[in-house]
Amino acid sequence: MNSRVLRQAMRMSKLILYGVFLQSLLCSILVASDGNAQKRKSIEEVYISLHHEDATLKKVLSDITEMTDFKFAFENSKVNLKVKVNADAHNESLANVLRTLSKEKSLRFKRINSNIFVSALKSGDGEGVSEELGQSVEVSGKVISKDENS
Repeated sequence: MNSRVLRQAMRMSKLILYGVFLQSLLCSILVASDGNAQKRKSIEEVYISLHHEDATLKKVLSDITEMTDFKFAFENSKVNLKVKVNADAHNESLANVLRTLSKEKSLRFKRINSNIFVSALKSGDGEGVSEELGQSVEVSGKVISKDENS
């Protein structure tokens, strides 16, 4: 009886060891995959198709968000999301679609990483569509504790 339990415990320990090894191997393969930072595309390289007649700006931006990896951000008091727009694009770059919306409704679209910020276009702002891709910033300084700061 005792040897039987011992054999069963050894067998279970062996299976657990195999399971842990297999999980470690598979997790290391998952971690080794490419990251998104290397695959960041310009809005000129992202192509979409949409057709909207008299749709609200909110609906058009929502549909673009569903088709792409971009999220739109705006200040409600400065951008009227209920304004009606016509957007018709067949396999057209996202930048061209945003330029059309910018010209029609005097909007400014500024892309920073995966966010596109929408604001009202002011005179002298230049083009209504711009993007800033992955700026590197060097940070330097000295870290001090709360006690040393006093």
